[in-house]
Amino acid sequence: MFKLGENLKKFRTQNRLTQEQLAEVLKVSPQAVSRWELGTTYPDITLLPIIADYFNVTTDELFGINGEKIQREIDRIIGHKNELHSQGKIAESISYLREKLALFPNSASIAYELAGALYLELCREGSKSADVLKEIVSITERAIKLDKGESYVTFSGKHQLCLAYCMMGETDKAYKIAAEEMPSLWVSREVLLPHVLSGDRETCQLQHNLLTFMNLSILNLHHLSRKMDTLEKSIELLKKAISLAELLTGDDHKFYNERVFKCCLWIARSYCALNKTEEAMDNLELALKYAVMYEERPEQSCYNAFWLEGYTDDRSKISRNSEETLYQHLLIKIAEKPFSVLHNTDRYAAFTEKVRNKQYNRE
Repeated sequence: MFKLGENLKKFRTQNRLTQEQLAEVLKVSPQAVSRWELGTTYPDITLLPIIADYFNVTTDELFGINGEKIQREIDRIIGHKNELHSQGKIAESISYLREKLALFPNSASIAYELAGALYLELCREGSKSADVLKEIVSITERAIKLDKGESYVTFSGKHQLCLAYCMMGETDKAYKIAAEEMPSLWVSREVLLPHVLSGDRETCQLQHNLLTFMNLSILNLHHLSRKMDTLEKSIELLKKAISLAELLTGDDHKFYNERVFKCCLWIARSYCALNKTEEAMDNLELALKYAVMYEERPEQSCYNAFWLEGYTDDRSKISRNSEETLYQHLLIKIAEKPFSVLHNTDRYAAFTEKVRNKQYNRE
């Protein structure tokens, strides 16, 4: 573990402390301090900030890590967090990031990632826990302060703060951040980079922009559909969202199959409310189609549309909110009350069996 034992002994002797005296300060045994310095055991992770503070050094200095090594280690930590998120292991990543933030308390990026993981877990649980939201706000504010406007953490952190304040019902604070502290879409990097780049890099950025703006449009259409005064209007808007995905990505939406899946599920739910059971089942069949296409897609694949030629869907870079698959999500949702009008039909029984077996004939 770096040079912890060696540095601990160095700082202790520089401060003219015996092992016994340091042990008394830290409320541990002298034998524990001796083992730390020998490198046979290490202090409890909660003691590291206390030891660093006592010697008036950073935990980085305590471990003897220089700036370049620190950044490499932080990059490795964020990389492992991304790997956990790609597998939907959000709770595991929270424990991991807590441990690493204790080792690197001055890392804005680790603090931001921890707050983000806590927020994802909260959303997955459908919870608005006041204690967790307060922790998210506290850690995010810490990340922004540490970042000093030098990286993505500042604006991403403010975005995260805004969402947390919304969940807390503190809409005035959320509005201040969104309206006064965040830049307009028109001065975003997505708008500016095509003017800066050239060649293949410009093409890739333009493709990225198309998919990003499509994603935002689908999310907005889905949100807007819930504001409609009739279910028929809501269904029409959701169908527009699906048409947009088909227009821009062709017949296989790769990552965005998950977005289309949710649109189909909500359309089916709306048809249930209108007591149109055949239309509801038709859209559940479509939802299963897109679930299969999303879950069974290769680790890396290119989009079919010629204007997206060369643009890759990389599953390892995609975060999942949980380990729950779209098949599991579909089974959970259709078992709920809004779909009860279907529950005693033969078609529904056959459909649930297909979902359990992950069966969908693409032909």
